[in-house]
Amino acid sequence: PPQWNIQTPQKCKEFYEEAGKPERADTIWIAKPGGSFHGKGITIHDSIQSLQKKFGTCAKMLSDGVVVQEYIKDPALMGGHKFDLRSYLLIASTDPFIVFYHDGFIRRAENKYSTDTSSLNDPLAHVTNSMGQSSENHFFSFEQLQEVLTRENGFKTDFMSSTFRTHAMRTTNFLFNSAYNRTRGFIPTPGRFQLFALDWMIDKQGGMHLLEANGNPLIAHYEGIGLTPELWKSMVQLEKLIHVFPEKLNGPLSVADAFTYKGWKLVYNQVEVEATGENFEACKYDDYIRTKHPLYSYFNFAEDSY
Repeated sequence: PPQWNIQTPQKCKEFYEEAGKPERADTIWIAKPGGSFHGKGITIHDSIQSLQKKFGTCAKMLSDGVVVQEYIKDPALMGGHKFDLRSYLLIASTDPFIVFYHDGFIRRAENKYSTDTSSLNDPLAHVTNSMGQSSENHFFSFEQLQEVLTRENGFKTDFMSSTFRTHAMRTTNFLFNSAYNRTRGFIPTPGRFQLFALDWMIDKQGGMHLLEANGNPLIAHYEGIGLTPELWKSMVQLEKLIHVFPEKLNGPLSVADAFTYKGWKLVYNQVEVEATGENFEACKYDDYIRTKHPLYSYFNFAEDSY
């Protein structure tokens, strides 16, 4: 969703100018303080007055910054509860650049979802991060979400594997290439890798919304959803194969051939891109989908259903 960092007075004024438009009268906003984590300090607001009461009227610099986003008011729900999804982006190598995607998990809010004004101050209804939430019935798998989406929201039975996953993989590639194009002067270093987490929401119409990317995600065990510790073990194994024993990889590292290692799905290999001469171009994003491009559409991964 659209977002603004209102840290500086100028950016703050630009946001309030947008938020004050008549067509924004019914917009709900979510504010996320900079330098925070696990959902700490996130607040929901249904008016400019509420935001100004919390953050002021643009008279001074906000030390850590505040990111304000348009709140997604019509999310798909799990038994009446809001949820979000996490997927992973792994830059497995920087020399050459090799990037993978992996399914993550679902976090469900403890309290029932409502946009009534009286409910907006309830973080247990609107903030799905695990901080403060009950550990019971909080984490779910993609497979469990698929069952709920079909049963309660009328989604296709393969929505997560054929629609969400391919979209998330395209977005993973888009984000990587956007950052890669800004790395002038970066010195590729053998043995270096970096894990990121991408957080999402799905609305009632099946729209998929990237909320944020996290550069230092928590590596922990998520009980009862069949994801960890195998996720972390396989990540380390994959890194070892790429950097130490590449000859032991099962097949070539090719996006066109849908290379996958224990759930880690290849979305970008610099060697393959340079060999084909098919550099990613953001302006061709829709064309890649329409033509089912072998490197940038990821339809060849969609058959791996839950």
